[in-house]
Amino acid sequence: MSGHLEISSLTKTFGGLVAINDVTLDFAPGTLSAVIGPNGAGKTTLFNMVTGHLVPTRGSIRFDGEELVGLKPRSIVRRGIGRAFQVANLFGTFTVEDAMAAAVLSHRDKLFDMTSAFPSSEALERAYHVMALVGLSGSKSWRCDALSHGDRKLLDIALALVLEPRILLLDEPTAGMGRDESRVMIERIHRLWESERMTLVFIEHDMEIVFGIAQKVFVLRYGSLLASGTPVEIRKHPQVIEAYLGKAA
Repeated sequence: MSGHLEISSLTKTFGGLVAINDVTLDFAPGTLSAVIGPNGAGKTTLFNMVTGHLVPTRGSIRFDGEELVGLKPRSIVRRGIGRAFQVANLFGTFTVEDAMAAAVLSHRDKLFDMTSAFPSSEALERAYHVMALVGLSGSKSWRCDALSHGDRKLLDIALALVLEPRILLLDEPTAGMGRDESRVMIERIHRLWESERMTLVFIEHDMEIVFGIAQKVFVLRYGSLLASGTPVEIRKHPQVIEAYLGKAA
């Protein structure tokens, strides 16, 4: 089941710097949305507040009607918000299979259960399901630190997925990839969204990717919301063209 994320009048300041300025966004259940904007627009700061890693200066973040501001990151994850970090390095010497199983057990508070064998059949069942979703089944016996850059990115997403999120946040999932790798990654993300029907929000600089799969696009500039709309609307938005796209896309 997908979740509904509502952000209202959100502001974050660091001393005299306003990183996010009175931003209001609505991510409807089951939608696939992109957040775009120049470097320094506040995109990652926004994700950090949604996941509890930064506390807003003011404003509200509600998930299915429940206020998230003030909750710890672990509590937010348990409510159903997942985020792909570059966490594969934490499991460097683990195989992909064992890293996934460990993440499942940790989420279920069973990682240090000394009465059961590791990994348990229950944990492996969930791990295999997610590995199949993201296309990592063929790499299950590989050590995490031996994976290609693209497969490490997939593992980061898979480690977030085993937490059974209803909203998944992806921060530049194609960063550092070549054109072919990026295309494969986005195809897999789109299939994942179609299969799981979760609410998915991603930050991306590649406009071909954004306009190719996003249902709705939110544009940030200098910490403020410049525009929001469908890809067709954003392509033609005069202020977005001037501030970010540079020309009609």
